[in-house]
Amino acid sequence: MPINIVDVANKAGVCITTVSRVLNNNGQVRESNRLKVNQAIAELGYNRNAAARTLVRGKSETLGIVVPTLNDPFWADLVTQIEHAAFDHGYLVVLALTTDNNDEVIEKRWIKVFSEGRVDGIFLIAPGYESDYISELRIRNFPFVLLDNNQNTLKMPSIIVDNTEGGYLATRHLIELGHKRIGHIAGNLKHQSARERLQGYYKALNQFDLAVDEHLIGQGNFAVKEAFRIATEWLSQKQRPTAIFAADDTMALACLEAARRLNLEIPRDLSIIGYDDSSICSVVTPCLSTIKQPTSAMASEAVQLLLKYLENKTPRNKTVIISPELIVRESTGPG
Repeated sequence: MPINIVDVANKAGVCITTVSRVLNNNGQVRESNRLKVNQAIAELGYNRNAAARTLVRGKSETLGIVVPTLNDPFWADLVTQIEHAAFDHGYLVVLALTTDNNDEVIEKRWIKVFSEGRVDGIFLIAPGYESDYISELRIRNFPFVLLDNNQNTLKMPSIIVDNTEGGYLATRHLIELGHKRIGHIAGNLKHQSARERLQGYYKALNQFDLAVDEHLIGQGNFAVKEAFRIATEWLSQKQRPTAIFAADDTMALACLEAARRLNLEIPRDLSIIGYDDSSICSVVTPCLSTIKQPTSAMASEAVQLLLKYLENKTPRNKTVIISPELIVRESTGPG
């Protein structure tokens, strides 16, 4: 693997900015740090000329990521995987958070900053207002790739997990275990992924001739407190659900806690399945059944697609669809 400035920074014990300043002969570097960087460059055999060629080409060799929050384990893992994949191709990554609520002003500001040449391309993860600025990015001919985007009607370079299939797999798993009263705690329906998981839930119920009970569909908004409130309300009723499909793992964990406080045993009294396959799923008790979103594959495809976009080697409206996977652990059992 080629040596990059991240390796130089780690070797020298300084930040990446310091390495960049040394490479660019910027005087605002302490002499002791300059010596450390030059020594690291010599020991690692880093090719300074590559950095010089980058400056000549007018490229930053930096990619931007715009994401609502890192509080969501799935998004945090996806960002990490994108960073690793980008580093493997010699690119650094700059991260911009738009807050948990997809703040429109913040989101548009970051898009504007990035598209003015601060980065070579952008990854947009679950943007809240992409229809407002996609046309502007295209007019500027600025490279971007969407992940977990909101609107499937827009033709654009995208990496998408088949969330309808994921919702279907989760619900079918519960049905095949014998459950008939299955609740679904949906994510924020502003997001296409949440709407599609709900569609998958409907699809499975319809396929197995089970009636849809709208009282067993809760708007959890990917929020732990709201999921906990909904689960507590459902599980306190006489005719409670025997299984719950939560639209992400954090809400599923909230359901586990609600059941525990009501002295319900999982999965004897209640089966719970989440979505994402976050790392915590395999360490909680009981281990959480879930739908796996392959973040490594998503990141690899996203980076390759954006780099091809940068090189004009791929159609600008190409969409890559990745299949989810059912992961059965201890939180689901016979109904």
